[in-house]
Amino acid sequence: MIRFRIDVILSAFRALESACTGRDPNQHYFFVPDLSLKLSQLATECRNSHLTFTATLFDRLSNMYRNSQPSSAEELSRHLHECLHRLQDELAEPRFYCVAPSKLEFLKEYPSFFPIEITSAFPAANKELSEATRCYAFERNTSCVFHLMRALEIVMKAFAEKIGAPFESRNWGEIIAFIEPKLDPRNTEDAEILAYLRIVKNAWRNSTMHVERDYDEEQAFDILRNTRNFMIHVVRRGKVRPQQ
Repeated sequence: MIRFRIDVILSAFRALESACTGRDPNQHYFFVPDLSLKLSQLATECRNSHLTFTATLFDRLSNMYRNSQPSSAEELSRHLHECLHRLQDELAEPRFYCVAPSKLEFLKEYPSFFPIEITSAFPAANKELSEATRCYAFERNTSCVFHLMRALEIVMKAFAEKIGAPFESRNWGEIIAFIEPKLDPRNTEDAEILAYLRIVKNAWRNSTMHVERDYDEEQAFDILRNTRNFMIHVVRRGKVRPQQ
């Protein structure tokens, strides 16, 4: 995934354009400080965003002005407009995916959705949690649930070992059936864990890999939230051995 910053590119464009504003278009000895460097930086920014044709044009201009300045403001303005048109052509290609602002949080490297008490207790699950939140942000809801299953398997295995419950079956119903007798429903944390275990069991209907089912956005977020809450209560009940 590329972090595309069109605002950086356009700001640099505007800065160069402003150097031409109000100048006599035919004025000779036109000077812009560090012009070649600025054009080279624009080329790099475009190349980082895979705007290769625009980057090539900026490279050409940077080399052209490496040891000299434009002969006039009109010349530089003409070249900048050529670059701008090239940029518009490239941006017109259907290559970009727009993420809803409400979901930008889920694209962070360490989403705040899963607090540090979870990520530090279960480092082996962090990759799956990160993939789950990214899939949710990109509306790949079934994939989001798949990664949550993988993360929960890591956490439940650690928790089962902590409380002395067997963890051999790949069936969620059986796994939960082994864990439930080890918990005391009179204990607040145990009661919460039991509640979330049953939510997980119902959400996935005891299927092994759940290939026959799809999940919509609301269901995926519901499972995201319940997975987080379950993990929080597991951590708070007592330290489990971190799964490396």
